[in-house]
Amino acid sequence: MVSASDLYLLPAIINRSGALNVATIVVGIFGGIVLFGAVGLFVGPVVLGGTKVALDQFTREQMNPTTD
Repeated sequence: MVSASDLYLLPAIINRSGALNVATIVVGIFGGIVLFGAVGLFVGPVVLGGTKVALDQFTREQMNPTTD
């Protein structure tokens, strides 16, 4: 029962606070568990979210270069 609620509730709760796709969050959860163990349940989506933000910023900088 607990694992089923984790599977459906955690991505929904995380998705409300961030701009990540639910599938990305689920991949982050399972990948985090595989890589980091139980702590990966929380660390995986954070690492994936940080990577997404960094790549979005990099793309934005490449599309609109400023010359200083």
